[in-house]
Amino acid sequence: MEHLITKYFKGELSLEEQHTLTKWIQRDEKNAETFRVLKNYWHFHQSDLKKEEQEVRSMLHARINAEKTSSKSLQKSSKTRKAFYWVAASIALLLSSYIGLRLLDSNQAVQSQPVAKLIEKVSLPGQKIITTLPDGTKVKLNAGSRLIVPEVFDTDRRLVTLIGEAFFEVERDENRPFIIQTDSLQVQVLGTSFNVNAYRGEQALVAVKTGRVAVSNSSDRVELVPNQMASMINARLLKESISKEQLPFAWTEQKLVFNDEAIAQVFQKVSRWYGIQIELNGELNTDKKYTANYDNPTMLEMMDVLSFVYDFKYEFYENEKKLIIN
Repeated sequence: MEHLITKYFKGELSLEEQHTLTKWIQRDEKNAETFRVLKNYWHFHQSDLKKEEQEVRSMLHARINAEKTSSKSLQKSSKTRKAFYWVAASIALLLSSYIGLRLLDSNQAVQSQPVAKLIEKVSLPGQKIITTLPDGTKVKLNAGSRLIVPEVFDTDRRLVTLIGEAFFEVERDENRPFIIQTDSLQVQVLGTSFNVNAYRGEQALVAVKTGRVAVSNSSDRVELVPNQMASMINARLLKESISKEQLPFAWTEQKLVFNDEAIAQVFQKVSRWYGIQIELNGELNTDKKYTANYDNPTMLEMMDVLSFVYDFKYEFYENEKKLIIN
């Protein structure tokens, strides 16, 4: 949390990190108080008091010089020494009081800037959900996905964070571009429909159905039109046309599609699609790639075909949502 709080003060938090921080603050009153104190401390120590401090110190030197002018030496009488100490103490009090007032002002300013309220939309493994965002944009979340959105969009942009896969139908707004942030990509549009696949640990992919989409990462930027897609290959963005076999929008119509995929990728999709855990005992032919298109298959139908193709047996434990492959 120290790392997230520091990033918050620097204005570097992603929406996902903001959401994590907000949940931590709301979890306990002590957390909220700790955050408030750290926020005030940070804000005060970022303030530049050098100018004001110099002005007060100049006043101190002027008073001391005045005392020196009225007496040849500060050591000649105890009365003069007392006058000097009184002046020094007074100016020191003035300095500390001024800084204290600045701190109070900064505290009040900081407290008036609450952490942005965020909403988390979650689609668990084995389920898909449809949600409407504050601007009217419709989003369909694939299984095992999360979307983080602000309770109210900013006046100059509509920023959301996606972990997983989603199909967006963005409500057009010329003055506020719609921006999707993932771990590796940023997608920006005004109003269009498109798919973003950004599961962690998997190849990121953006496919456009209607409109125009700009996709960028740390090194590249491409623009996509209908029936084009961009994918991350070795940290570079590759733009290509969408072929029938790839069907990146198929899942929105309950179609489970595999396109020349290794068995590990197949099991990963099956696990997410049905919300089950797959445990592999033994070895399978990892060189054999799999291509198929299923229209809303049941899990048993899916596994019967795979067991025939890859020559394995399986057991399914429904209570545990667990499938063991031998």
